[in-house]
Amino acid sequence: MKTKTSLLGAWPIVLLILALMALPVSADETNSDANFSGPEWSLVDLQKVQAAAAEITPQKYPEDDSATVERKSVRNYRADGTGECQDESFTKVLTEKGKRENREMAFGFMLPYWTIDITKVEVLKPDGTRVPVDVAANSKESIDDSQMSMNIYDPNERVLRLNIPQLEIGDTVHLVARQIIHRSIMPDEYDEGNVFEGTSFIRHISYEVHAPTALPLTRIGLRAEVPGTISYSAETNSDTAVYHWDISNVPRMYDEPD
Repeated sequence: MKTKTSLLGAWPIVLLILALMALPVSADETNSDANFSGPEWSLVDLQKVQAAAAEITPQKYPEDDSATVERKSVRNYRADGTGECQDESFTKVLTEKGKRENREMAFGFMLPYWTIDITKVEVLKPDGTRVPVDVAANSKESIDDSQMSMNIYDPNERVLRLNIPQLEIGDTVHLVARQIIHRSIMPDEYDEGNVFEGTSFIRHISYEVHAPTALPLTRIGLRAEVPGTISYSAETNSDTAVYHWDISNVPRMYDEPD
């Protein structure tokens, strides 16, 4: 995904846009502390993902350098626009190019609005071996120098780069990244865009937004839908509205020249 509150990068082709109306919020409704307890934050079943990853091979997907085996994204925001986000992803490497592209990952964030925390990284080998990655030893935070191409230099535009050693063809990168929204850019509002298509095959994505009923989403837009790949549901209880999308078996897209 490549959005204002994104954790995982991709080029925007199939884009979901979320927006809501602003409502006043009292001081006791504001809580900047991360809260990742509850069933919605639980991680996916590792054995099921490993079995699915074994079915994704270079022979079946000869034009793909890597593949998204599984991704679970959860968003929880409050009425003041602050909140927490979590992305758990499993990316399988299929070629040498795919290995190069996945040995380093970049996570952008902007102070003082939101920060990034990588809570888990491991390399899953085809034989079932799990190789943990020391995040502290293999990551570095710096000013995002890509903004200089636009003649902009803002030291609050940051990027966290993570190196993943011991990655080989056939391996699957399992990563859990969390984002804490400390302050909304537009006061008392929340919005986000997400990409459900990319330059590699996507087996499955689960994307879920938990919203306060006092500040529900008021506009949801899906652009350039790939027919037959996405389903949507929503439910509301006394204090929370839950919006859920399931995306399955999305073929890779191809970049336009230049």
